[in-house]
Amino acid sequence: MNSAPTEVISPESATLNTTAPRLEFLDGLRGAAALYVVLHHIERHLTIDSRPVRIASGLLYFGHYAVSAFIVLSGFCLMLPIVRGDGRLRGGAGRFFQRRARRILPPYFLALLLSLLLIASVIGAPTETWWRFSIDGGVTRSDIISHLLLLQDYLGGTKINYVFWSVATEWHLYFLFPLIVWTFRRAGAGRTALATVCISFVATVFTLRRDWHFEMLGQFALGAYGAHIAFTSDAFWVRQRELISFARVAIFGLLGMAALGFAGRPLRTRRS
Repeated sequence: MNSAPTEVISPESATLNTTAPRLEFLDGLRGAAALYVVLHHIERHLTIDSRPVRIASGLLYFGHYAVSAFIVLSGFCLMLPIVRGDGRLRGGAGRFFQRRARRILPPYFLALLLSLLLIASVIGAPTETWWRFSIDGGVTRSDIISHLLLLQDYLGGTKINYVFWSVATEWHLYFLFPLIVWTFRRAGAGRTALATVCISFVATVFTLRRDWHFEMLGQFALGAYGAHIAFTSDAFWVRQRELISFARVAIFGLLGMAALGFAGRPLRTRRS
């Protein structure tokens, strides 16, 4: 009697279909981006005019780029288990939103409460730093409501704590993530990423509202596409991963972005 043929499973397929190890370097990259943002905001509050401060101002000027890097990494990390799995959200969209809410909302609301308490007690007076944007004109009831609903990035995101706009922006991206996953599966990852980048570009240009940060939708989608490129079992990308050193591509890309950033940085001989 002939036995049934044994299915041969490639090592790569086996890796994709089992629980993959945690990529700890991603935590390091996100931590580095977050630390840079913290240092950027500390530098913005320094009022001393000295050579070391001016050097720090030049090196720490690119906080917004670090936020963009964090958004790209967020898209990458969220898409990672989907690419390694069956291409679907584990537990569906509802389960995904619950997991995101448990992770994001408790620390956000705690930070919001702490900011309000500090404004009411010790840091409610105007200063010559960027903090003035958070307290200029006082904090109103509508400011508090917009922050509770995480709509401050659309309804004036500088009040209470001007850095909270990034939390609201990422929260909104989470609601679009199930649609991105669905279109990845239906239309293809490359087409979805390209279309999303084009939509975010058009929205940014035609709304003329930089504070709405539509560009980050494209960055989020590119991060998700990066996870697809890095871990898909598609034969084309398996071949490309064997032929191309993506580490070198990333290094040259970062160097190019840094050069463009420095070229476009305003020249500041004195601190404002």
